[in-house]
Amino acid sequence: MAEQCDSRASQTMNRRATPEAKEKSSGFPARPRNLWSSGSRLQLAWDHDPLTTLKLICNLRGVRGTGKSDKEGFYTAALWLHGFHPKTLACNLESLSKFGYFKDFPEILYRVLKGSEIRTTQKSEWMQKKGKSYGGRMQRNRRSCVGRRRVHGSETGKGGGKKKAEATRDLRVATAEMKNQAAKAIASIDRKLEKISMGKVAFTRYSHDAEYRFLHERVSDLFSDHLRRDLEFLASGETNKISLAAKWCPSLDSSFDKATLVCESIARKIFPRGESFPEYEGLEEAHYAYRVRDWLRKHVLVPLRKTLQLPEVNMGAREWGSLPYNRVASVAMKSYKEIFLSRDKERFEKYLEDAKSWEDQDSSRSCFATRDNRRLERRRRWRSR
Repeated sequence: MAEQCDSRASQTMNRRATPEAKEKSSGFPARPRNLWSSGSRLQLAWDHDPLTTLKLICNLRGVRGTGKSDKEGFYTAALWLHGFHPKTLACNLESLSKFGYFKDFPEILYRVLKGSEIRTTQKSEWMQKKGKSYGGRMQRNRRSCVGRRRVHGSETGKGGGKKKAEATRDLRVATAEMKNQAAKAIASIDRKLEKISMGKVAFTRYSHDAEYRFLHERVSDLFSDHLRRDLEFLASGETNKISLAAKWCPSLDSSFDKATLVCESIARKIFPRGESFPEYEGLEEAHYAYRVRDWLRKHVLVPLRKTLQLPEVNMGAREWGSLPYNRVASVAMKSYKEIFLSRDKERFEKYLEDAKSWEDQDSSRSCFATRDNRRLERRRRWRSR
């Protein structure tokens, strides 16, 4: 018994010991304290074996049973690669896309432009704004309750109180509407100015940073090559070979497009000037850019997304009755299940019931649907008590 206590005490002391003490007691060199940062560990791994390090970075993003599905860890490693080995990252986009998603590359471009901590900053700002909005709404509710008590209470008086209150209310509504319209006009101008500012930043970075320009060109090459092949598959009727490039390609005037101008680069490569598209010869540069961006949307993204039966298209158009639940990814299903229950309860519950009889229980979607079905049954039993 005493020996066990002594061994436990020694283990506790070893856990609390300093790195120097551990090195002396174990005989192995202690891990330097400055290696806890991701960049230092990546640099050590790269110095030891670059190919294995690159494979481990791919393993970080693996989302289809090929890795850890660590999105933020992969983005951190990708930004480190761009900082120290930019051509290695840019020349391996095709291989990286097989482990993750096409959407990873506009995200990497965005983080290179805005900084590695941009998403954390945006999230904290959104949470702060949400807290202020909630607090302001609570304060307005308290004020309205006080106003109602004054109108219906003893302070109103016996004569003409209600008419005066209604007139005051109409004036408040009209004033609030005027303020709302003015705020909308100011917000619209601010959005346009912000779009111009982001475009200038992206163009300046593209013009003066050769490493960023090379990465930007490789990203647009990846999307344009896949979209061209997908159009050929669509024309030949081989729709089962169409990739998800159209799904994850940034839409025109989306946040990624405004910040990186990547849609214009993709459109120029799909519809270049020359013999293939003689109608673009002689056009001014600005008009040509506008035309090819419009063609990218109308003749590439829209037909391919329609063929892919993307649920986001139906959700954006609020066509809940025709939403294909069998095309919803497992992560999206987890995020939107409450919306599906509220908007299209009958069809969604039928989809969950049908999931029980699916033979392919190894599919992530069917496993999730079955698990979600069990949760729904437990909720029904709890409500029926």
